[in-house]
Amino acid sequence: MAITIDSIETLQEYLNGVLGRAEHHAGNVEGVSLALLGAVIWKSDSEIEVKQYDGRPANMIWFWVNGTRYLMKYNHSLGQIELIDRNIH
Repeated sequence: MAITIDSIETLQEYLNGVLGRAEHHAGNVEGVSLALLGAVIWKSDSEIEVKQYDGRPANMIWFWVNGTRYLMKYNHSLGQIELIDRNIH
């Protein structure tokens, strides 16, 4: 299930979770996470959603730009953030 980002509090909860997990598991992406989230907020032209895990926001965020849905997530195996066009299978 996904959580729609409909308030600054929900966005802060998501970001606090991402940065907290990055501190322990993904230090190489911690700094860029803020910039990427800023770009998502800036460019998104529809709702922004995050995956929910155990009742809390997880490390996956969906957003729309120019009618195309994107997924941004942390790939644990590669140790990097991936941006995926969700309209292509």
